[in-house]
Order: sequence, then structure tokens, then C-alpha cells
Amino acid sequence: MAVVLDRQGSLSGPVDGPVSRTRPEKGSRFRRGHGAVWMVVIIITFLHFAWIQIINVKEIDDVTSFKADLDTWIYSNESIFQPDYILTKDHGVQSKNTIKVSDLRVYRDIIYEMFIGIPSFKRKLSPIVHFDLSKDPVKINYLRKIFAYLNYFGAKSVMLQYDDSFPFAGNLSLARSPHSYNIDDVKDIIAHASKSKLNIIPYIQVIGQMEYLLQHHQFHDIRSDSFPRQTICPCSNRSVTIIKEIIRQIMDLHKNAKAIHIGGHDFYNSRLTCNRCKGQHLNENQVYVEYIVKICKYIKQHFPEMIILIWDNRLRSMTANEMEPLKDLVEPMVLDFHPDVTHILDQPQWKRYKSLFHQIWGAAAYKGAEECDDNFVPTVKRLSNTITWARLSNGLKRTGLKVGGISLMGFSRPTYSLPTCQILPASIPSLLLNVYTLKACEYHMYIASEIAVCALRCIDYLQIELKEDYTIETCDRMPGRQSYRLLSILRVLKSRVSNVMAKLGKNRYLLGDQLYKSLLVDELTYLRQALKSLNKEIQIAFKEIYNDYSIDEWRYRHVRPLTTLVNDLYWHVLHVTVQA
Repeated sequence: MAVVLDRQGSLSGPVDGPVSRTRPEKGSRFRRGHGAVWMVVIIITFLHFAWIQIINVKEIDDVTSFKADLDTWIYSNESIFQPDYILTKDHGVQSKNTIKVSDLRVYRDIIYEMFIGIPSFKRKLSPIVHFDLSKDPVKINYLRKIFAYLNYFGAKSVMLQYDDSFPFAGNLSLARSPHSYNIDDVKDIIAHASKSKLNIIPYIQVIGQMEYLLQHHQFHDIRSDSFPRQTICPCSNRSVTIIKEIIRQIMDLHKNAKAIHIGGHDFYNSRLTCNRCKGQHLNENQVYVEYIVKICKYIKQHFPEMIILIWDNRLRSMTANEMEPLKDLVEPMVLDFHPDVTHILDQPQWKRYKSLFHQIWGAAAYKGAEECDDNFVPTVKRLSNTITWARLSNGLKRTGLKVGGISLMGFSRPTYSLPTCQILPASIPSLLLNVYTLKACEYHMYIASEIAVCALRCIDYLQIELKEDYTIETCDRMPGRQSYRLLSILRVLKSRVSNVMAKLGKNRYLLGDQLYKSLLVDELTYLRQALKSLNKEIQIAFKEIYNDYSIDEWRYRHVRPLTTLVNDLYWHVLHVTVQA
């Protein structure tokens, strides 16, 4: 006995014997097929969202197993440090709000509003990432790792500033640092960038920030009288010849480059102070434009399709007639590192730029925009700078002015003679966050989550300090993570030294108390040992990134003064006698 359905799909009752198979109508067959397609679509959609959730909450269930690692994230197993002692609140080291990745959904809107409440922007921008390789060239293998991450996060170009790290030859070999790259090194850098699908834009200063060249007495004759150590004289024929040779040697190794940046922002009153420029009978702007035109024509002569970028600092105050010779030669790059750059939208130069130049470019910063008072980057400021630049580009586009892209600058020092600050390992979180923010067209906490959990293989905690900086800790895949960890240790030790000095300043009279004095001696003894161990570990960890000379210079500037201070405090407290 069987039950069959009639053509309308209703039961026709029990039937004895074999069931006659009636062929379904064409419309019924289509309806069943259509339903199957929709079922497949629903299943695929469900699996897609399930996979996203799995990625975002990766290892969330293992919080307990990671708790011990979290408490000791700052120290390796081989270290002599005492994690529980350092992280005690009594020593004033707590300074971060710890948030689980699983809580990011809850806090996302709140934190988003705290991050200056910037709405998303519509236009995707492929950032240009600047690397300052002068004086302290980064090792090639480390650059290779960073290039791979930049490609993953959406960057399309890198701007390389060599200065004295380039393997100059001939008369320019004097400008070459003893620790510079050789030709094979530069070729390897180009190959790694090409493998990561990154275009290289050489950054070649042609007038200012030339101390790496002008410090040698063979080039003193082309110094400007206004700023003799930094600025080249634009009125000297030999200046033009030397700059052309610098460009030729660098471009010989970068023949596939589509753009070049010639700097041009440090130029001050040469007509009033430079004896050679006084005889030109030209005003300040005319001297500058005439010199830049000579350099640009040389570049265009050998590379007709080359895009020539130039800082617009000098151009802002010029009239359209003064800038006219630069038309079809350069494209201005507007540099502004302020956390909110939208205020420059109302400035008058945009109309002049629109009438003369095909497009302009913007320049934010992922590091090197602040004073060198800390090794870590204030990422909130840098992120605000990047996002407001993206908003500004939308505003300029509505006025008819095309924006070619946004460069993320990463200067290592304000001037050549000053020490390195905010070194590259400490700026990786800021770099990746800013690059990916431009790619994603907005900032929200899922961006930080993806960087921390998915790309860098961090544990399931993010540390977000909304007022000062943003750090990602214990990330297995983070380039230079050991160096980053040691920089974090140094920051903690600095905080503890400051606490000791504050206690000595406020409670000096308590040094007569033997118990109080012994506590201070114990604290300073620990700090001496910790700094000694830290100094050794930095020597080892930094070798992944820098040469020995750069490491020694950095330790001399950042570790040695702190060590000297702690030793002086130790002997002072140990031998001081306070009269009752």
C-alpha cells in the first residue's frame, strides 16, 4: 500500500499495487530547483558569517590558559625579571585598560565615539608608506617582512629615503655612510618590494635636509649661507650638478620607478643671506622656482613619464604666476601632521593648485611627528591625522581638485644630527593600523581585532590606551616582536625610576627610617639588575633590525642615562644620613 499525491499536491488515498510514477509538470520542477538554489545560498551565507565569527573570536575559549602568559607578557622565561613584582599596582605601573577581543563588540561604538567621533569616508585610498633609512639602515630581511604585511593590508607603494645609506660611487662616495647598503642590498630591497607588489618611490632631498652631504668639507662650497649645515645653495651651478648626479645614481637602480619625491620644504631666505643668491636680482620665490625647474627638467629629460612629487610648503604662499613655471613638472604633496587637518580645507591655495596641477597628494604620519620623549608612537593622534586626511581628500574632490593618494611618513629624527626616536619596531602597530584604516575606508575596533588576532597572531587580548597610545602585545608574527617587548620593559622601568625619584623628593626625611630606606635600596638594586639585563637583551634582539653601530648609539641615548641615574640614586640612598 502506498500514498500518492495528485498533481495539485493533495493526498489521493491508499492504493494497492505498484505506484504509478507520473512525471511532474515543468513549473513544479522549476519551483523545486529554485528552492534548492536558495537553500544553497542560505547555507553558504551562514557558513560565511560563521567563519567570520570564528576568526574574530579565535582562541576566546582559551582565556584561562593564556592568563599566566598575559601576566608575564613583558618578560621571557629566561629573563631575571620578577613579573609579579613589576606589575604590582603599589609601584604605579598600571596604565592600560585591558579589553578582551570578545568584548570589542560591546565597546565598539563607545570606543569609536571616543576616537574623536570621525565618520567613515567613502573613497578608498591606497597609502604610500615612507621609510627613513638614513643613518640607521634597517636590515633587509626585516624590511622584507614589513613589505609582506603592507601588501596584505592594502598598501601599493613605499617611499624609500636613503640619504647616506645609499651606495654612492665616485665623488659622492664621501657622502656614503660606513654602514650603508651595497648595490646588491638595494637590488634585494627592490626585489622584495616587487614580490610584495609594492612600487618604490625614491625620496631624494634636493635643497634642504642635506646635512649628510654638506657635513663633508669637500662640499662646503655649495652650502647656503643661511643654514650652512642643512641647506644647499640653489644659486650655485655646482649644486645643480651634484644634485643631478645624486638623482642619476639612485635612479639607475630604480629604473622601474613611476614617481620620485624631491623634498623641497627646507628653504629659508637664501636671497637675503646667501651672497651668491643676492646677485641673482630675483625674489625668494623666484630663486626657489628657478632651481626646482632645473632639477625637474633633468628628471623629465631622462624619465618623461615620471611623476615628480614636491612638498608644498614653499608653494602655499606663492601666486599663480610665480608657480606657473612648475606647471606640468611637479605635483604638490601637502604635509600636515596635525591630528585634525580639515581646518586647511578653507585655505586659499587650493584654487591655485587646481588651475596649475593635475592633482595633489596628502601626507600624514605613522611615526616621527612628535618630540622624541618616548619610543612609542601616540597612535590615536596618528590615526586621527590619517582619517582626517582621508576626509579632507573627499572635501577637495568635491571642489574638483583630484587627490592622487595619501603618504604615511615615518621620519626617524627631526634632523640628521639628532638621535633616532620612535624606532621602526615600536611603530609597527601604528603603521599597520593606519594603512588598514585607509584601505577599509573607516576606523572601527574590528580593524584592530583583525590586526591583532588574525595577522600578527596576538593572544586574545588587546591593550588600548585611548589617551596616549595603542599597543599590541605578545604577537607571535609581529616583525621585531622581541625588540618591541624590550621597549615595553624599558618604559616600565622608566616609570619605576620616576616613582623612586618622586618618593625621594617628597619623603626625603624618611630616609632616616631604616625600614623605608631598606625598601628604597631593594627597589634600586632591582632596577640596577633589570637595566643591566635589559641592556644585554637589547644588544641581541636589535640585531634582527639594525647594525651594531646603530644599536650602540641607541643604547647610549636611551639606556645608559637611565642606568647612570639609577646608580647615582642607589649610592646616594645607601650612604645618605638624615639628621632627625
